[in-house]
Amino acid sequence: MEPSRYGPFRFSMVSSRPPLRWPNGKSLALWVVPNVEIFHLDTPMPGDANERPKGGTPMVREWAQRDFGNRIGLDRVIRVLDRHNVRGTVALNSDVCVHMPEVVRACLAHGWELMGHGKTNTHRLNEVPPEEERVLVKEILDTIEGLSGTR
Repeated sequence: MEPSRYGPFRFSMVSSRPPLRWPNGKSLALWVVPNVEIFHLDTPMPGDANERPKGGTPMVREWAQRDFGNRIGLDRVIRVLDRHNVRGTVALNSDVCVHMPEVVRACLAHGWELMGHGKTNTHRLNEVPPEEERVLVKEILDTIEGLSGTR
């Protein structure tokens, strides 16, 4: 489908659509997708270029804010979801498999799905030239499969 100038879908107001029915008569669908990402200390964060101190990297404060999630936040999220019998789907940077494999193993131990979400968040996939994109996507999938055993 070619998107129109407006967007990829034909416009329709919710009141003109048929009622949405979930399986088994359920009234709510929930998809929990935590981003499990890695930001390299020696690389400026995308979007931080104008805020970068004169000394450049490392940008410890910015890095530490983001690193908290993998060290502490994710474990808290796992415990809350376990308490409510909810499994997550991880939007996973593949470099987490290399530098923090225990994070990925923890997600797998709780039955979570893994979904590729680039290599790192300091290098955006949409900034890769098209001829390199296919190679990079394969590398991302291979890395995740190498640790998880699943593609």
